[in-house]
Amino acid sequence: MVMMLLVPPATVLGGCLCRWGFENAVLVFFFFSVFVSVENKEKQNLISVF
Repeated sequence: MVMMLLVPPATVLGGCLCRWGFENAVLVFFFFSVFVSVENKEKQNLISVF
């Protein structure tokens, strides 16, 4: 009986954590790609300056 009561909150919490982790991964990937593109542009600017 106790296990039956514990399962739904655990699954809901797990689903929220999975979704939160997935959204964070997308955000991190997005910021990382932006950071890499900015770094590449700065390197190209340095090369063009020199």
